[in-house]
Parts: sequence; structure tokens; C-alpha cells
Amino acid sequence: MKCLVCHARWSETTSTRCPRCHFDHAAPNARDPGNILSARQALYQQTLAFTPDVRGGVSERLKPWLALVLAAVLFAFWLRACVG
Repeated sequence: MKCLVCHARWSETTSTRCPRCHFDHAAPNARDPGNILSARQALYQQTLAFTPDVRGGVSERLKPWLALVLAAVLFAFWLRACVG
């Protein structure tokens, strides 16, 4: 089954509720577009992906780049030690 709110897939035999957003697909008004949109808005408010003001600061954005630079430096040292 595919969730109308978050588009997650799961086996219909396990439950009629979505395991990710907990939307009940067996409810009488489950196919109502207004109900689906309000459930999506509630999901967006709960997830970190749709609240950019909650995200980390500059250090959180720089960590992957610093790791990449460190890996390149270590690779250069290893390459120089093995080849040269």
C-alpha cells in the first residue's frame, strides 16, 4: 500500500495505518483532499526537512567539507609514501 500523505510503501496486511506518518487509511474521510493536505502540513511541521530554522549552524554545514579535505590530505600522504 502507498500512503497518500508521505508516499511511503508498506504491506497492507500489517496495518491500515502508515508506519511513517501514522495516517489512518481506513478512516471514513481518508480520501478527502482537504484531510490529506492537512495531514501533509502536519507532517511537514513535524519533520526537520521542512523547518529550515531548526537546522544546524555553520559548523554543521562545514563538517562534511572538512572531512573531505582531511581525506584528501591523508590520501596525498599515503600516495606520496607508497609511490615516492
